[in-house]
Amino acid sequence: MVPAAERDAALGRAVAALRAVRSPIDGAPVITEALSSEADRARLGFGGPNGHDACFEVRPGYQMSTWMDEGPAVRARPRATGEHGFLPTRADMQGILIAAGPRLQAGGAWPRQRAIDVAPLVSDLLGITPPRDARGRSPLR
Repeated sequence: MVPAAERDAALGRAVAALRAVRSPIDGAPVITEALSSEADRARLGFGGPNGHDACFEVRPGYQMSTWMDEGPAVRARPRATGEHGFLPTRADMQGILIAAGPRLQAGGAWPRQRAIDVAPLVSDLLGITPPRDARGRSPLR
């Protein structure tokens, strides 16, 4: 935790430190993308008072450690495992949303949605107010 006035500087140092991590095998960067700007947070729907300050993409064969882990922040992964933590822009991280109801066109399709749009959509379909902290929006509006 850092004081709000020091947040951007601390985040910049953290992103720079992670971008500096190199593979011991070939010296290539392990972090292939880092997203932390206000524009990134708005576009991808992360951040907010209880959200992440940054998202990182890790080169295949590596994984980010959690704050609870001991050891390096980035480490080699011996085998692929199903896990969270990859950027939502990756095609293999896209989920499927199937819905039906009187306000939904049968056989219709929506443009790509974000996970943060699901709660507002369900709220919209139920005719209730979305959760107070919902950051997404219903595609029906």
